[in-house]
Amino acid sequence: MTALAQNIPEGATLAVLIVDLERLLCIEGSASGFSGSGCSILSHRVNELNEMIGLRVDGLEKMIKGRITYVSDGEAKVLFDFSESSKDQEKRKEQRRPVHIPARVSDLSGNASIHCIISNASKNGCRLEGKGVGHLPDDIFLRINGLDLPVRGSIAWRGPECAGVRLCWQFTSGKEMKPVLNDMNPMHKGVGRRAAGFGSGKKRVNAVGNAGDAEQTAEDIEKAAEEITLREQKRAERKARRAEAGAFGARKGAQL
Repeated sequence: MTALAQNIPEGATLAVLIVDLERLLCIEGSASGFSGSGCSILSHRVNELNEMIGLRVDGLEKMIKGRITYVSDGEAKVLFDFSESSKDQEKRKEQRRPVHIPARVSDLSGNASIHCIISNASKNGCRLEGKGVGHLPDDIFLRINGLDLPVRGSIAWRGPECAGVRLCWQFTSGKEMKPVLNDMNPMHKGVGRRAAGFGSGKKRVNAVGNAGDAEQTAEDIEKAAEEITLREQKRAERKARRAEAGAFGARKGAQL
């Protein structure tokens, strides 16, 4: 967390890795406008993402869990979700999506690593296929192609060369985010520094957005979601009124 705080200029945009938790898809993007309840993400592939995502920010030991609430022109609004992930797991009732993702799996000590393919996935589980997969221990680390953080999992069932895995995601809590957001406060003297890029740190983007309070509660999440929905409703209403006015003008012109 120290590495993140030391490299955030005032109102910075950070390079991030975005993980689609439903398909285990990893894409690069940027994040800005951080507050205690959410942020904005930018990527030309943002339309490929499903609702639930994880944000891998350089300097944080865990990903930030979020829910996409609005998408438009390569930008998405994200609402942070600091709820306990264990409460969301519903075993096999979730929809499994067919995927083909190279991965490596090992025991918790990191030994006996083998290559495999993730053939289907959901937010809380996946299917592994490959030689030796059926002989894995009960508790494993899964290293997904494109993500530098190993994901802990447990074997739910085994086959000759396949296995079902329950994923135990580890996400940043609201308390862990608080020191980071405090360092992003406008009083923080960091203007002129480069925003921390994910991995190599070679990327740089313009500074955008403001920092906010780090306190996160269920009420904050609900209120932020309502505000986003209300803004979009008002925008749609204004657009409809303009279209109606334009049509009325066209009819009058035709009558003349």
